[in-house]
Amino acid sequence: MTIKNILLLGAASFIAVAQARAADVVGKPVEKAKPIEWVKVCDGYGQGFITIPGTSSCLKLGGYLRYELDYNAGGTFTTNVSGPQARDNRATDSLVSRARAFTSLDTRTPTDFGVLRSYSRTAIQWTTNDPITAGSAAVAYIDRAFLQWAGLTAGRAQSFFDLFSFAPYSYQTNIIGSDSGGTGQNLIGYSAQLGNGFKANVSLEEQKMRARAVSNLSNPGNFVPGAIPLANNAGQQYPDVVASLRVDQAWGSAQIMGAVHQVAAQYYAGLNGPANMPCPANPGGIAANNLTTCGHPSDRLGGAVGAGALYNLPWSKGDSIGLQVNYAQGALAYIAQGAGANGGQSFQIYRGNTVALGFVADGVFANQTAIELTKGWSITAGAEHVWMPVLRTAISAGYMAVDYGAGASTLICKATPAQIGFGPVSNCSPNFSFWQVGTRTIYNPEPDLDLGVEILYNRVQTAFAGTAILPANGANPAGQYSVRDRDVVSAIFRVQRNFWP
Repeated sequence: MTIKNILLLGAASFIAVAQARAADVVGKPVEKAKPIEWVKVCDGYGQGFITIPGTSSCLKLGGYLRYELDYNAGGTFTTNVSGPQARDNRATDSLVSRARAFTSLDTRTPTDFGVLRSYSRTAIQWTTNDPITAGSAAVAYIDRAFLQWAGLTAGRAQSFFDLFSFAPYSYQTNIIGSDSGGTGQNLIGYSAQLGNGFKANVSLEEQKMRARAVSNLSNPGNFVPGAIPLANNAGQQYPDVVASLRVDQAWGSAQIMGAVHQVAAQYYAGLNGPANMPCPANPGGIAANNLTTCGHPSDRLGGAVGAGALYNLPWSKGDSIGLQVNYAQGALAYIAQGAGANGGQSFQIYRGNTVALGFVADGVFANQTAIELTKGWSITAGAEHVWMPVLRTAISAGYMAVDYGAGASTLICKATPAQIGFGPVSNCSPNFSFWQVGTRTIYNPEPDLDLGVEILYNRVQTAFAGTAILPANGANPAGQYSVRDRDVVSAIFRVQRNFWP
């Protein structure tokens, strides 16, 4: 009985405690688990945007994967009209391949002064002849890294000067025109909305991205076949000032634009000028490290103007046409964008014992002379027709002409063979032109898959016609060449998977 009573007492105590505990729990509010915050679609910014959990910002991840084969061209369809690829010999790669992975990030946040946007694009690629270490040594680059807010744009973006781009009509890396879309450039600018689709833009842009060589013709090796003109450019002191007036409507877009560009050299002697050059201050010559004895030419202002239009053709959805015309003096990157900072640009096409030559520079000077500015103009155009939703064809064309003027031509033509890099020519004129025309067709077996083929004809209408003694250039030997117009046909096949732009 004693054991039984003890067990009953324990059970009763347990039940009493449990009931009291239950009553205590019932008397308090039950805490709920935090709801899971699902990612939501942002409808206000277009297709592909999602919310960033816990914020008011929206994000879009974009990009593409690409493989291409280029014939008579480098990667991204850089046609063989300059550099080693323009030589017709056994050392030249007629076929080049490239693979690229490209990623973009677009973030937008509403503010009291409009949308705050940040955008970046980066890529990793490998091309024929890139170095191989530990399996692969891919090249990485960034062509966009900017923010926009309340009309302000700051960072690496496309120039405010640009309107027409070859990209909707051609795979080529543009040589003609002002399009900086493939590389971007550092800038800070402001856009004012004027109403009815009109917008006024002004920007301060990286001067070196639009600088071509300012060549000291007293220095050996200024214009050498196969090389860009030798640069004697001063360091960057002022940015390019760019202004444009643009209108965007349902029918398309149009723009007029202008740019001011500083053209400045270093010294007549020293640095990129020849050492020990005789000059009025020291007729016996100067030491290489005494830079200011001979001084330098005065700075000059160059610039460019342009106009362009993009038009959505009304008779077929997706059909379009576009063009842009530019004129430049001392700022030839606005008509010939395909070169790097302070690099100038050269054209050459070797075929046997014939060669086409052309050199692009912002200006030239000699000892104790002023800078003679170079002039030029270009026109670029394209049109595309959609045959059916899965098939479209585009045509594109461009023309550029470079004019050195009487003063610069005289300085170049009286230079010694050592200074211009080759022997006397029977007809000395550095003026030249370049043009191209092509067609591209893209097939889309799936909405985000492109299979494309393009054929492009290029022609250099040469400077320095006649005969000339040229130095060895790669596998091309030194000797007498016939300098004449030359052409090259380039082609590309590309397959690309797109995932959001």
